[in-house]
Amino acid sequence: MATSNELSSQCNEITLIKLNGSNNIAEDDDYDKKYFYNTKELNLSNCKLLNFPKFHNQLNDLVKLDLSNNNICDLPESICLLKKLEYLIIDNNNIKRISVDLNGFDKLKELSLSNNSLSELPLNMEKLQQLEILNLSNNKLQSLPNSWAKMNNLLTLDISMNLFIEIPNCLREGMSKLTFLNVSKNRNMNINGVIYSNNLKKFYAKNNGSVESAFPKWIFSGKFDEINELNFENTQFRTIKIPINNRKIQLKKLNLQQCKLYDTVIENLLINISSLEHLNIGNKNFMSTGNSFPILPNSYILNPEALKTINIAATGLADISKSIETFTNLTEIDIQKNYLSWLPEEICNLKKLQVLIISDNNLIMLPQNMGSMISLKILEAANNHLSSLPSSIIKLQNLEFMDLYQNNLTEIPKEIESLKNLKALDLELNHFDTDNIMLPISYSNLLNQFRIDKPYRGKGPEIIENNSSSVNSSFVSSSDTLSSAESIQDESHYNNDAILTEENWDNLDDSTDDFDPFNPPPISPPKWETPCVFYENQFNFCPADLHPPRIKDVIAEARANGQLSSPLPIIEGQFDDAD
Repeated sequence: MATSNELSSQCNEITLIKLNGSNNIAEDDDYDKKYFYNTKELNLSNCKLLNFPKFHNQLNDLVKLDLSNNNICDLPESICLLKKLEYLIIDNNNIKRISVDLNGFDKLKELSLSNNSLSELPLNMEKLQQLEILNLSNNKLQSLPNSWAKMNNLLTLDISMNLFIEIPNCLREGMSKLTFLNVSKNRNMNINGVIYSNNLKKFYAKNNGSVESAFPKWIFSGKFDEINELNFENTQFRTIKIPINNRKIQLKKLNLQQCKLYDTVIENLLINISSLEHLNIGNKNFMSTGNSFPILPNSYILNPEALKTINIAATGLADISKSIETFTNLTEIDIQKNYLSWLPEEICNLKKLQVLIISDNNLIMLPQNMGSMISLKILEAANNHLSSLPSSIIKLQNLEFMDLYQNNLTEIPKEIESLKNLKALDLELNHFDTDNIMLPISYSNLLNQFRIDKPYRGKGPEIIENNSSSVNSSFVSSSDTLSSAESIQDESHYNNDAILTEENWDNLDDSTDDFDPFNPPPISPPKWETPCVFYENQFNFCPADLHPPRIKDVIAEARANGQLSSPLPIIEGQFDDAD
């Protein structure tokens, strides 16, 4: 990284100058024009600047300027001298308003003012007819000038993380070439407004919370047939009504994660999409604002052959239909954190599947024909009840990552030794020791690959050496280490077992000759040494949970809570005249 003192020897006829992170730049620094001859790019980020340095009048050929991560409060008038500037990045500063006239930047293609304190914007920016990308995210804006509707060459507009309560008028009336619009993180923003541009390809409205308006039905109005991506993650709409339209939109990516959806709603959405490739209708964690699907809604997808990825995690999923085999081009499926106790054999027909995430379920076994998924590279099956692996798994020669953390395996599956391309493996918290696993690749190296992304996981059970001659070792969990007194069994327990085996009854202490029925010897409970620590799955599901409670239990609970008065006592002779 060059400093200002080294510019005289290094900046002659170079096209890129990086001074980012330098604290040696003074705002009144001035240099001869020859030192910046032919400079095209200048990076002054992270320099603690309060203003643009004086030597900017020597940068007549500058094309890209980066002033991000400084303390600049406003742009100087002299910055307009940079007539050839095409890219201006002023992110992460303290700019509250722009007082300079930006019309001089007639070649400007990208302007980024993200993460400042802007509450208003210049009215005449529509004259920037070459502007294609405008980033105004993370400011304090509540509206955009109506005159901006004339910015007909603008392709990307990001107004996320502001204070907008509705779609700005300039978007309703102009910006005809806009292809990407991001209005995410504008709390409770009404996005059910019409967008003028017919070229919209991507629309983001993530993390807007509980929106009091209806779902933006303009998307399915027939005007946006070629929209490619919709992202409404963690945005909950008051109502979702899709207009009846015979034309289907050509949507490729749909993200409805954590949107409080259910079967009927998702059906109305999916039947209006013709060739969906990526579908995310899962939750990060199941909660009241989350989606709820007892079964996989694959029957609503019009063209299952087009689907490539699907996420339906943490939605209360209890069953996977056999028709999942119709997703012939599926490469990734995420169904973790559900109530699945089995997977259909038909899932093995997905020859192109590369990623299968089934962790945090109630699975007790995997499909026997799992080796047919020859393209599988990642298998995550942690926190289940698997006691063995299917023998066909040795055919998964492309498998690179396998996660079997916290299951019921009692020994190392032999099939793992045949997986030559394995790069990461986690077998911890099963019912065997992992300290001396013999694999073609060091198990510790395989384990560390998983722990980079999951450092919170424990390691165990592990063997702890014991000094007692009667017992060599005992299994304990690393999170629940037993004391030496608890981990060592009583030597007499083993001796008594040996005596009982020999059936030498005369030498026993409780022989009938010495037994006193009035003073029996104390009987101590046997000491058991458990070879492992059992861990309960956090997602337990029982079919009886779906049954309605018994009437007598409802009445008893109502009386206990004071919601129902106790019956009056029966008076003697009350029913004497009854038939």
